[in-house]
Amino acid sequence: MMFKQQQLRPFLLHPEGDDYSYYNNNYDSSFVPFRFLQDESSTSSSSNSTTTTNTTTTTSSSGPSFNDAATLSNTLRVYGIFFLVVLLVFCYLRKRYVRVYNVRSWVSEWKTPLANEQYGFISWMYKLYLLSDTELLDECGMDAVCYTRVLELGVKLAAMGMLTSIVLIPIYVTASGSSETRGTTDIIVRMSTTNVASGSFRFLATVLAAYVIFGYAMYTILCEFEWFYMMRHQFLKKTLPRNYTVYVRCVPEEYMTQTTFRRYFERFANGIGFHKHDHDHDHNNHGGEGGGETPLLEPSTGSGGVVESTIALETPNLKKKVAEREKVLVQLEHAIDVEDTKGVVPQDRNTGQSKVDVLWDQLDVLNDEIASMTEHIEQMQQSEDREEEIRILNEEAEEQQQQQRVMSSSEPSQQVPPTSSSSSSPKRSPPRHTSTIPSTIGEDDSGGSIQPNGRQNNDTVSSSSGRTYSGNNLQTAASAIKSAGSLANRAVGMAATTVTKGANAAADVTTGAVKGVADVTTGAVKGVVSLFYSEDGKPLNAGFVSFTNLQATYAAMQMIHYSQPFAMEVLEAPSPNDIIWANVGKKHKELQVGKLISFSLTTLLCFFWTIPMSFISSLSSIEGLQEIDWINNMLETSPWLEPVLGQLAPLLIVVANFALKYILEFLSSFEGPISGAVVQASLFGKLAVFMIIQTFIVSAISGSLISQFTAMAQDISLFVDLLANSLPNQSTYFIQILLVDTAVSLSVELLRVVPVAQATVRSFIGPDLTEKERETTWMGIRPLADPREFEHADLMSLTVLYFVVYFVYAVLAPIVSVFLFICFLLIGSAYRHQFVYIYPTKPDSGGALYVQFMKIMPTCILIGEVTIAGFLALKRTPAASALLIPLLVITVLFVVYLSQQHFKLTKYLSARQCMELDRKNNIGKPMDFEFLKGRYVQPEMREKRKYPENASLNRQRARGMIRADLSSTRGGEETSFSVDSNGDSNKPRGALERILGNRYAADGRSTA
Repeated sequence: MMFKQQQLRPFLLHPEGDDYSYYNNNYDSSFVPFRFLQDESSTSSSSNSTTTTNTTTTTSSSGPSFNDAATLSNTLRVYGIFFLVVLLVFCYLRKRYVRVYNVRSWVSEWKTPLANEQYGFISWMYKLYLLSDTELLDECGMDAVCYTRVLELGVKLAAMGMLTSIVLIPIYVTASGSSETRGTTDIIVRMSTTNVASGSFRFLATVLAAYVIFGYAMYTILCEFEWFYMMRHQFLKKTLPRNYTVYVRCVPEEYMTQTTFRRYFERFANGIGFHKHDHDHDHNNHGGEGGGETPLLEPSTGSGGVVESTIALETPNLKKKVAEREKVLVQLEHAIDVEDTKGVVPQDRNTGQSKVDVLWDQLDVLNDEIASMTEHIEQMQQSEDREEEIRILNEEAEEQQQQQRVMSSSEPSQQVPPTSSSSSSPKRSPPRHTSTIPSTIGEDDSGGSIQPNGRQNNDTVSSSSGRTYSGNNLQTAASAIKSAGSLANRAVGMAATTVTKGANAAADVTTGAVKGVADVTTGAVKGVVSLFYSEDGKPLNAGFVSFTNLQATYAAMQMIHYSQPFAMEVLEAPSPNDIIWANVGKKHKELQVGKLISFSLTTLLCFFWTIPMSFISSLSSIEGLQEIDWINNMLETSPWLEPVLGQLAPLLIVVANFALKYILEFLSSFEGPISGAVVQASLFGKLAVFMIIQTFIVSAISGSLISQFTAMAQDISLFVDLLANSLPNQSTYFIQILLVDTAVSLSVELLRVVPVAQATVRSFIGPDLTEKERETTWMGIRPLADPREFEHADLMSLTVLYFVVYFVYAVLAPIVSVFLFICFLLIGSAYRHQFVYIYPTKPDSGGALYVQFMKIMPTCILIGEVTIAGFLALKRTPAASALLIPLLVITVLFVVYLSQQHFKLTKYLSARQCMELDRKNNIGKPMDFEFLKGRYVQPEMREKRKYPENASLNRQRARGMIRADLSSTRGGEETSFSVDSNGDSNKPRGALERILGNRYAADGRSTA
């Protein structure tokens, strides 16, 4: 049978009588965005039975010809058979070519025990559903298990839609027929509300089904929250760096040094009282408080509740040098491979010498420069920290002097509350046994008391940050400064000798000594900085803080830390390997302007995106394509191509959405995202809005209205009738889109068309002498060993379209639920397979995308309810429309209920869970924090020296990488040692470790 694509023309009730007609005057067929396939014979007979008048065109009583069944039949025949063939081919290839379709079974970085089980030819499709959520969470990541859960939610809702369709479809099919469908034989149309006459009591079944569909959806969402709480908290309890670390942005200037930044958060943790086990640890190791000498600038691990804190630094010159070193290192490793594998010594074109020697000399120079620059930055930071420490000690000594003077002027038995020398200091706490000296960091300082005899208890001075300073402590602090060491020893020694003789004299001498040390230190530091000043090392207004316990971590994220808005914002830290360091430290103004630009451009794009979408739709129609000469000639010679070309409309929509993803991702970069996961979350929100507005609303409403714009201009009342009839009929078009997208995207995904093509090209071009070179991405061309990250935002936003279509058409066109059920099942099986066997676990937002999805779900429900209510109103059924009002009210109350606490609980662990987990982590012995150390240091400052991994022992020895006095031979195999900057030898590095890719200077220290 020959088919011709023609615009669906809904029949309308004539405003002046009982005759049924449709408006055909001034009809512009070239402007129709979407058309349906229609039988040619039906078209000709319909046109022959039409009589034209001045304003209307009437038809015979047989009614119009609907061809939705033929349209879906063509779609299933083209894309269904195509996908079935692809699925069978994939089931054969997945077990035959393991390196292609089971990457996580052989790539060491992403290996998982789940990938060891391949399952059967077809059984993998249902057996992967038997994997527990905990297994997927541990091996595939939080975002992966959340996406599979979203697909399971779609299966549940579609199953409920199928149950209601058992009741609705007979009710719709057995209707006597409306004016629009009188005499039609199209089964798809008859199974929708289009077949029900206006004002019919059968719409009461539609209302009842809506209560069932949406009520079940709201109940399921509540159950999903319970599930997500469990999985999210299970994820937050993991011993991961991100779970014990916070990201602090917009740091005020007074806290933009390493010392003040760390001291603030140490005092924060101490003040909340979340560090008891840390003090117990310090007590066991140092003989109690004050029993041991704690270095002034290098506190012990975990002291004060903080493991590490880092203020980000500007390092533009260092970054350039590190990037240059990486290029030289890659070239050097390749030159070594050429020499070792081919036996040919590559020559340098400029010098004629060995290329290996020339590159190695360049590497040595770069290593020296990078090490020097890094050490200079570290020295600048240490000097600033020492200056800050001395300044704090100076202030503490001045306050102690004032306290003692007040005490000496009062009666011996009278206790005088201490006063601060600073007028801005807050009111002090009740007296204690020891004098507590306020720190310059906090705003809530606590006071102390003096013994009746005028002396302090134990001759100690305790700062509010938790440290206790005695004369020996002051001596240790001052002696740490090289430029003022001797002066500090004499001054502090004098202070320590005098302090027991008289309070006033001790305070005077101590103050003078510390002032002298501070003056000398300040001069020395300023001289060094002025001599070696560069733009590298300037602090940025952002940093990371790693705590010793979960209680302090989540308390820091929920508290206000500064008295001004947008200052000292504490956020959840991303994974260390997912940080976008270029955006760390951006000022608040930059972030706000970037968000404004991103929002404005996204809004404009959403507004103007209708133009290219309409243009694509017009080109995708048969009439539009026939305007192109060579296509018109092809169709005349091969008319059987018309049904195939008729499927271009949904296919081009899928292609347009694919291009849209990259445009919106670029716009999201203006917002200054701190990590790739944040980019994905922002991209998901934008894509979801586009899917709802452009792909659904614009297509659903404009699909039939634009073509009748001239008729509506003559009689605005036609808008109601057109909208009432167009909504159910558009269900076929959306089924087409979903079927095409599912078939095409899953086919490309399962067969890994793009990765296989890239890997094939990579096998012919680029370095390939060794396995490491072959498994390295070169110029953006990825080998199989380096799979691309899963694009969660793109897939999740497309799923939003599936849910919107479901909520709108589950009761208007119940057959939609059947197709959605099949789509959700196939997508769930396919992507479970890809998560287990292909994709790496980064980036992982920790469930942030799922939270955003759950925020959009109530909006989708409201869109469906409002659309159904509007449709019933257009169908002139006021009783049915009124019965939907309580459902709308219930949904609004449901949204308000969710917004109170449910989303807040998804962000943090409860205090009870934190306390219990912290207690378990410290049973028997304190928790080991090695997993936190150095993870949030800027990449360019991690390794001062790097060397090629493929260098032989002879090359290492010739280049001084192995110390002759530290080389040894064990069992016939020579073992190399790396020596750190302090001269301590690290563990031996044998041949096996070198093959596995260990760095010779993995700890970031120089090796000689």
